[in-house]
Amino acid sequence: MAEIKIYGLDGAEKSSIEVPAYLFESSVSKHLLHEVIRAEEANARVGTADTKTRTDVSGGGKKPWKQKGTGRARHGSTRSPIWRKGGTVFGPHPRDYTIKLNRKEKKQALAGALSIRFGEERVIGLDTMGLDEPKTQKLVSFLKHFEGIKKPVFIHTPEEKILVKSVNNISNASHRNVQNISTKTLLVSDFVVFTPAAIEALGNTISEEKR
Repeated sequence: MAEIKIYGLDGAEKSSIEVPAYLFESSVSKHLLHEVIRAEEANARVGTADTKTRTDVSGGGKKPWKQKGTGRARHGSTRSPIWRKGGTVFGPHPRDYTIKLNRKEKKQALAGALSIRFGEERVIGLDTMGLDEPKTQKLVSFLKHFEGIKKPVFIHTPEEKILVKSVNNISNASHRNVQNISTKTLLVSDFVVFTPAAIEALGNTISEEKR
C-alpha cells in the first residue's frame, strides 16, 4: 500500500491515507498512455464539418456557353470547383472519429498516469474541513504552501460543490469529478490534489479485480 499525505487548508499536514499500490505504484506503459490520450482527444472531436461538392451546390445546371466558337475555354457548369461559388474538392464531410478502447486499457493508463505523478511526489490530499462556503482565496493560500505548482487539478466527488466553485476562479487550476478523470488531464496537470472522499471513491471504482 502507498500513502498520500492529507493537508489542511492552512498547509499543515494533518494525516495520511493509504491508497492501493495498483493505482499509485503500478508499472507505466508509454505506448498505452499514448494510445489512450490519442483516443481521448479523438473521441472529443465532434466531426460535423461539412462542405458542398459540385453536386451539392445549387445552380450550374445549364452549360454557361456553347462548346465552340466563343474563343473562351470550354465549361459544362458554373459550379465546377475552379469557378467562384463552385463546389469544393476533397473537402471535409461528417465522420465519426471515435477510437474504441476497452475498460482494462483505460484503467491501466489511468493508473499509469497516477503513478507518474505519485512517483514525482506531486499527489496530495486536501481536507476541505473549514471550507463551508466558496472561498477562492483559501485555496490560493493553500497552494502557496507548495513549491512549483503551476497547473494543479483538484479531484473531487460530485457532492463537493463548494470546492468546485472555489477552484473555478483560480488561474490555470482545474477540477475533475472523480468519476470522469481522464489520463490526459492528469498528465497535462503538474500537481494532483485529491479530497479524501475522492480517494475512497476512486479505490471503489477501480478495484484490483476489475483491472
